[in-house]
Amino acid sequence: MRQRVGHVRPIQHRRQLRTQPNRNHPPQMAALAQAPHLQRQAQVFKLQQQFVRFVSQQLPAQAGATALHASAGHPEARGTRYIGFYEHRRLFDPHIVMLGSQQDPFQSHTNPWTYDNVDLWTHDKITGDISTRRLQLWEDSFEELLSDNIGRDTLQKFLDKEYSGENLRFWWEVQKLRKCSCRMVPVLVTEIYNEFIDTNATSPVNVDCKVMEITEENLKNPNRWSFDEAADHIFCLMKNDSYQRFLRSDIYKDLLAQSRKKSLL
Repeated sequence: MRQRVGHVRPIQHRRQLRTQPNRNHPPQMAALAQAPHLQRQAQVFKLQQQFVRFVSQQLPAQAGATALHASAGHPEARGTRYIGFYEHRRLFDPHIVMLGSQQDPFQSHTNPWTYDNVDLWTHDKITGDISTRRLQLWEDSFEELLSDNIGRDTLQKFLDKEYSGENLRFWWEVQKLRKCSCRMVPVLVTEIYNEFIDTNATSPVNVDCKVMEITEENLKNPNRWSFDEAADHIFCLMKNDSYQRFLRSDIYKDLLAQSRKKSLL
């Protein structure tokens, strides 16, 4: 049987090609391929900063045109909103602002995704202290505050002092209703209705007549989404009213002061 013979490069020549950087790639990427892990991470961080500065320099010249198209949902307007959101949230991205570095404004622990140190996740649980970075996330977004167990408990204590704690308890019970098993849906619907919605409820929530009518209509066929309108209404009330007072309250200010003192030690 005849064996097909083709052109085969020498082994030494092939090894040299592997070690040589691709000339079609930019010199920055060639340097990244040969750099160690930590140096590569620092150079990626530098390239991202250069990109952000370039984009921010281009925005002022296009600000007028973007404003004209903002109401129509023009792609340039959406891009500006995205860049604004990115600039606002970039401090909390550990792959852009390296945790524990000089650029980190919160002086956090090292990034547990790139190092073996997991103190970033266990610090608050072990010490009982709340880091400045975590408090800043609460202030940055109401959703971040509610998704944090400690943040939600802190907000609950504040609302109880203002005699409006039933709002957060109702909203949280509705979230559990959405995720519970099918056999538990009728039980939780009855408990939520008796505690928060009924005219003789033990902790009635403040919803308007229109929302109440929709909820009563939904309860004719009870399911895990029967209280969605009421929960959304309460969520807006807490976000626009209670949340703003919470950020100005002594409870939040004391936590912020304590975390700053800990970071200075």
